[in-house]
Amino acid sequence: MTARRPLSPLETLLQSHSQVPWWLYLLLALISGLLLHWLSFRLLQGSTAVAGGTLLHGFTLVGQVLVPLALLCAAVADLFNRLSRRRRVSRLQQEASPDHLLQQLSRQDLRALVLWALQAEGLVLQHGCAADGSVLLQRGEEGYLLDLSPWRAAQLKRADLLALRERMTEHGVDAGLLVCQGRIDSDARLLARRSGIRLIDRRVLRQWLRASVSQTAPQL
Repeated sequence: MTARRPLSPLETLLQSHSQVPWWLYLLLALISGLLLHWLSFRLLQGSTAVAGGTLLHGFTLVGQVLVPLALLCAAVADLFNRLSRRRRVSRLQQEASPDHLLQQLSRQDLRALVLWALQAEGLVLQHGCAADGSVLLQRGEEGYLLDLSPWRAAQLKRADLLALRERMTEHGVDAGLLVCQGRIDSDARLLARRSGIRLIDRRVLRQWLRASVSQTAPQL
């Protein structure tokens, strides 16, 4: 018999919902209170004629308060658990999102992710790191220069593109790869396209993070 895969925390929370809706406790509290009150009244009327009627009347008198109160407490506790569970599920979903994971990446982790995805596209790492911090890759006869330096910048600057283009000339390559998860305006994209630089932006990084889970890098 094949062992079942352990449930993730998110799956566990999603599957651990209550079988009884919280509002049903309120309905039961109302019904039980009215029923026990009616029964207490009837027993009070016949307590002298029925053996043990006084004792039963005492139980119903106390029960018409304690039973609804217990059901009300159960309703409040169930509602609180549901709200707490919903918040925990929301937090787990947020922590598992590509945007959250992207913020947690170190430069070394980002470099590993980018190289993994690029190598899945057929690029081969030529040198671990050039003297200027760039990474050289090759695909066929074409060389690529990868620049990770502005990856945490809030906005890609024109100077970053010009600097990469200058280093491309120094290394004798015609294609560049620049990673930046910040804002990239239309002028920067136009300059990158004219300079032979492929921009790896936040959208691409999110796709690669999703693909890394299934070990399949997308062809972009």
